Amino acid sequence: MKSEREKQYNCIILTMLLENPVITVSVVAEKIGLSEKTVRNHLKIINDFLKKNNLGVVEKKQRIGIWLNATHEEKITLENMISANTSELYLQDSDLRLNKVIQSIFLMKDNCRKTMIGLASSLYLSVPTTLGIFKQAVEWFGENGIHVHLVRNKGICIEGEEIHYRRALKNFIFYKNDAADLQSQVQIFTPGLNAIKVRTILLQNEEQWRLSFSDESFKKIWIQLCIAIYRMNTTKNKVEIDSEEEKIIVKCNEYSFAQTLFEKVEKEFEIVVDHNEVVALAKEILSANYLGRVIGDSSAAEVLAYDLKLKEFVRKAISTISAIIDEDLTDDIDLFNSLMQHMGPAIFRLRYRNDKSETKIAYIKNDYKKVYRAAWATSFLFEECFDVQVTEDELIYITLYVQVALERKTRPMHAILVTQRGLGYSQLLCEKIKKLIPQIKDIDIARFEGFDYANCSHNDIILSTTPLPYKVENLLLIDPAMSDESVMILSMQVRKKAEDIARKEERLDSSCYSLLQPKLMYTSFEASSKEEVLKILTKQLIESGYVSEGYYESVMKREQATTTAIGNGVAIPHGFSTCINESKVCICILKEPIQWDDDMVDVIFFLALRAKSHQEMGYIQLFYKHLIKLTATDEKVDILRKIPSGAEMYKYLIS
Repeated sequence: MKSEREKQYNCIILTMLLENPVITVSVVAEKIGLSEKTVRNHLKIINDFLKKNNLGVVEKKQRIGIWLNATHEEKITLENMISANTSELYLQDSDLRLNKVIQSIFLMKDNCRKTMIGLASSLYLSVPTTLGIFKQAVEWFGENGIHVHLVRNKGICIEGEEIHYRRALKNFIFYKNDAADLQSQVQIFTPGLNAIKVRTILLQNEEQWRLSFSDESFKKIWIQLCIAIYRMNTTKNKVEIDSEEEKIIVKCNEYSFAQTLFEKVEKEFEIVVDHNEVVALAKEILSANYLGRVIGDSSAAEVLAYDLKLKEFVRKAISTISAIIDEDLTDDIDLFNSLMQHMGPAIFRLRYRNDKSETKIAYIKNDYKKVYRAAWATSFLFEECFDVQVTEDELIYITLYVQVALERKTRPMHAILVTQRGLGYSQLLCEKIKKLIPQIKDIDIARFEGFDYANCSHNDIILSTTPLPYKVENLLLIDPAMSDESVMILSMQVRKKAEDIARKEERLDSSCYSLLQPKLMYTSFEASSKEEVLKILTKQLIESGYVSEGYYESVMKREQATTTAIGNGVAIPHGFSTCINESKVCICILKEPIQWDDDMVDVIFFLALRAKSHQEMGYIQLFYKHLIKLTATDEKVDILRKIPSGAEMYKYLIS
């Protein structure tokens, strides 16, 4: 079939030489949809054929073109040889015919539409034959969300949303052409664009993020990026994105990857990239595991389905772990939200990134052995839902989130019993309560007469066998007999109080969890200067792919402009967002304070924060709000200083 196709191309090129006194290789290549290099190979074969049969020769002259140098008789002989068969000889392959029609439609200009006669002529086919192929092309475009039709006195018209047009063009380039010649195909549809530069930018971004796309995924992303850059420069049509799918996509690491990629594109190609362009490319990356299909992009429904699948995955994971450790965590909203925030980027890492193992927190699997082993039971869910192999690092993260949920659930509560009974009876009642309600760790006893509520601020709940004569917050009335029903009611009330207290405490919002990683938290750190600690922390961020080279220099420029020490022994150094791939926060507790301009500092929040979207801006604002609370007083900063490890620091911030 391939040799037959080669003969067809030879016939088409020879016909062009017979019909045109002079023609350029680039025009031939554009008309028949081949690269100039491939056309030159065909010309060599044609020239050898002509010389061997004494039918002339193909001449060429730089900056002028090529032409057929043959006598009138020799040309007639060649025409007879070609016309000995029907004109359809040139495009006998039905797929090739269809591809040529689709390509011709894509290459139409708005002010220069093709007529059916013009299309037939350009393909060297009869009008009836071309019309039949055109109908197949209309079906193909329809499957890709594009409406193609004939309009009287206008010719062929193509209508549809910009995002569907690009999807169709990308699919055509990738699936309906020779994979070995993709670059020339891209250039046909994006004339004047430096596709090699686009490829280099994508490779650099891939390396910067420490990604490893499959060859197929890389090519598809590259093609879509080339089309996007070209269309942004040549058409006023804008990409429209469904608002619901946009809300999902901007939460994913794929969106951050697309952002940094387009930042480089803006700089290299001097264009302004719309937010929807970033979302559209992120959507392509999100659908990378589906690229084997003819239409490989995620629709709005598919993106929403992905989000639903992620939610179902998290529910199954929590349910699985709950059953194994015999602790029901299925109603823990905080645990669900925490895992939802973590798992989106985690799937991205598992699918594309080759992260190094976080050996610094490997001890977690021993410290929380029961929970870690239960987390292993979720490994089949990763394979079943997302077709990825879970790593030890991700299981350690799940272990930490579950452990925090367990500690939150079993948080010891301090109570005071207000009673009118004697001391002996009251002590007996206290022991009975602690035995039946294990969340209550200790109970003080106070007499009903003269009870001073103002002195009970250190108690979480107040228990009383008798209603008090005034309103008291956190008061729970109990049955002195402690019947089964009353114990059940009290247990539920205590659990609710514990949840209410946990929500009132200064806790980091779950949307900010993606900013934190245990491997980016250091305790008892030794450094002799500001420059030394900032270099070490920057190196860790670069090796993890979160910032690019040059971030340290940008941090030092800020330090020279103004001090980042904020008091209480705390500093918040940070650099320029142009060097940041993905927002992250390093926390470093120094063993000994160091000089930081005019202050002494031993607690450092090293910030790498970018706010390129409303989503990013939102959780960065939430983080700063929490940071202010964490460092408001010397007492609160001392809590950070006493935390023994990075993993414990992580637990403290998310618990």
